[in-house]
Amino acid sequence: MNHINLDITLVLEGPVLTGATAPGIYGVDALTARNLQNLPILARSLVKGRLRQSWEELNSATEGQPGGQFVPNLEELLGRRAHTTGSGIETAESSVDPYRARLHFTDFVCQKATCEGYRHRIQIDNRRGAAAEGSLLMAESPFGSGEVVYFVGNVDFWVNSTNESIAITRQIECGFLWTTHFGAERTVGFGRVLNVKVNERHTTVTSADPKPFITADCVDMIIRPLAPFCFAGHRQVANLFESEVVIPGAGLKGALVETWAAQVGARPGLSVPQLKEYKSEYRVLAENFDRIIFTHAFPGVAQRRVRPVYAPLSIVKISANGADQWFDLARIGEPCLICGEAPEFRIDWKETRDVDAAFGWPKIRRELRVRTAIDRNLRKAKENDLFAYEMIVPDGNEWFGRIDLREIEHEDDRRSVAAHIRNLLSRGLRGLGKTKVQADVSVLPAGAVTNTFPSGIQPRDGYWIMTIQTPAIMCDPRKLSGPDRDTNLRLQYVAFWHEISGGSLRLRHFYARQRLAGGFYLWKRFQADRPYNPYLLTEEGSVFVLEPTSPDLAEAAQKCVERWFYGGLRLPGWARELYPSDNKPVANPDDDGLLWRSCPYIRQNGYGEIAVNLESHWTSRPPEEKMEVLDAL
Repeated sequence: MNHINLDITLVLEGPVLTGATAPGIYGVDALTARNLQNLPILARSLVKGRLRQSWEELNSATEGQPGGQFVPNLEELLGRRAHTTGSGIETAESSVDPYRARLHFTDFVCQKATCEGYRHRIQIDNRRGAAAEGSLLMAESPFGSGEVVYFVGNVDFWVNSTNESIAITRQIECGFLWTTHFGAERTVGFGRVLNVKVNERHTTVTSADPKPFITADCVDMIIRPLAPFCFAGHRQVANLFESEVVIPGAGLKGALVETWAAQVGARPGLSVPQLKEYKSEYRVLAENFDRIIFTHAFPGVAQRRVRPVYAPLSIVKISANGADQWFDLARIGEPCLICGEAPEFRIDWKETRDVDAAFGWPKIRRELRVRTAIDRNLRKAKENDLFAYEMIVPDGNEWFGRIDLREIEHEDDRRSVAAHIRNLLSRGLRGLGKTKVQADVSVLPAGAVTNTFPSGIQPRDGYWIMTIQTPAIMCDPRKLSGPDRDTNLRLQYVAFWHEISGGSLRLRHFYARQRLAGGFYLWKRFQADRPYNPYLLTEEGSVFVLEPTSPDLAEAAQKCVERWFYGGLRLPGWARELYPSDNKPVANPDDDGLLWRSCPYIRQNGYGEIAVNLESHWTSRPPEEKMEVLDAL
């Protein structure tokens, strides 16, 4: 396999205007889109969209010709366009099936950063032939009329042969040359294409080295995204995709599979069982892929290698002497007053950065990009089809995760899988998140990355305090309706810990928060052939205080805690029945990985990670003299 990088220079004639979506100078209606270095850019989505339009026009012109369509594999190269109606929301049932692009684009950047001035336009009233009232447009103008402007970007892809590389490169070059303009105001001559220059770089990928790259069964990963990314969380607004700051383990696993598919010449979007047929040297990886655990990757300051910890929901704040103080109530199971005040839990805080910073969370920069679908016939923005990505900017941060191979039974298989993963990650990950960015990856021995607050898995004061670090399925949502839902919630948590510990642990008290995950996409992607069953997730930060059911079971309880700490929380039995794999319930909790087709919230995807006995539970407990315990409600 050859990895092809095309360094492409778009030579445009000024003026050029690519509208920014971020607010700017007061009174300026149209700002130029810029990157973090304040350089003007053509967004990757704009470049890809214009190339798609040019290829569609070329295909239409060459349809029925002896040589066939100019780009017969357009959907393979650029992905399948989603069918949308209003607000950019996918509605066609087929849109949930993965059909991803083979080509990956970067933003195209101009090295000129200054602003030459501003341009003014005004709409003319057709009836009166005079300026329309309130229709003056003031636009930033970084480039003069007739000025030659260079935007440089990159397109990368994988090929099986030199002939294929030549064909795709020619298609890309001709597609850009067919494009007449880039950016806004093209009908009045802005952004006219003068020339396109393509420089090809390629490297050959060798087969996997059978020798292990590391002997440990667990390794740390450092991920450095090369562009802003978006892993959308729960949507509060239908057409706004706000990214989580954490890269989920499922996202890392998916990106690894995309990288795998690219390197063996398979179509993007294939599943691991389908990839198994492509190259025999990856057979062991394919057979054991469901047993590999990818934890979520948490952000941290670059070069420090310190992974943050989600602050426990047992932390409360009080206002004393005009300043906020925070305490940890995890070891207190009854309602209480602190300094005569009712403490405020996280849901009531106006400010969370102080606590988050104490638990290692860095400052995160965000970037909002607003996009719109284009009417293919009118060649302008579609009505009511505006949507936006609020992306995470990786400026100054790295993301830290872990790959755990302990559940692969045979040592030789673990060594082979480690070698395969090393080979795949040697050129980074591709296709991260909704923006499909690339990332560099470093794989280090376990322990190279430390936690802000190390966990101690031994009992302390006779019990363990679990702080959930990634969402987990614990409670059956079917049993939490009605007037007794609060009582039922406690019973559900009691039953959960009793079941997964084999009766060796019991729940003393807890501080927890839940949310439902579901909607059209999760239903059609994971439960298309079954009635709609949303997933009830216990959120990160939830705290559970556990103790051995009896002294005789303390050793068994300790083994359970160690297993969960390293491998994540198992799914309860009801979940394995409600979300079966290929309509067959999975009886053995060690086989949770088989449920990836019907339930994304499994520990192999990074869910159910825990921290144990965080130091704040002891050091930040309120002093006895400041605390007044109240009677339980």
